[in-house]
Amino acid sequence: MNYPYKTLESISKEKFLGTFSNSVTAIYLDIPLKMMSARTVLEKFLLVQAGFAVDLAVGYVTREHDDLDLTTLVADIPTFKEIFHKANFEVATYPNTDPSLSFYAHTFIQDIQKDINIDVVGIDISGDDVIDRKVSGGEKFIFPIKASELVWERKIGEVPVQFFSPYLVYKFKKMQQKRDVVMEKNEKDFDILEKFYPQLKSSAPNA
Repeated sequence: MNYPYKTLESISKEKFLGTFSNSVTAIYLDIPLKMMSARTVLEKFLLVQAGFAVDLAVGYVTREHDDLDLTTLVADIPTFKEIFHKANFEVATYPNTDPSLSFYAHTFIQDIQKDINIDVVGIDISGDDVIDRKVSGGEKFIFPIKASELVWERKIGEVPVQFFSPYLVYKFKKMQQKRDVVMEKNEKDFDILEKFYPQLKSSAPNA
């Protein structure tokens, strides 16, 4: 499952960050770079999702980020909790959620007076199905993508960073939009993804 469906052109960290090199986004980027190095050593499954996945898909940071979303396997949740603990993050679970399926990690950086917030969600993979058990009501949700097409990869510097397929990111954001979850950053992400991957507009309906 760690074999990417598509591998994109490598890019330097400096070029990827562009004008965001001195922002909190640069701090957030360092986290998946370190985590991906640990993932490779530990042979664990870890994907970047949401806004940073958009950036990885297009090859540069498109906007400032105030959080980071990661996905791993449910079985690997304890491992990544321990990694964040050792890095002096507060590790906890949101109310009314199962701690075995997801968690968040938080720290505060005194030098820049900024909170750093990371959400980690666990998934299961069965055959070519990608399954999220962290759904209200306890029902499983099957991702609208084959497991074999889920993982994309781009090297930032020397670190291979794996991330959600842009199709899946686009699809999930459209699902949020249909639930009346309107966020300005989603509209920006739509514009960017549609510019670089115009086929998304026809292949990912407002499901």
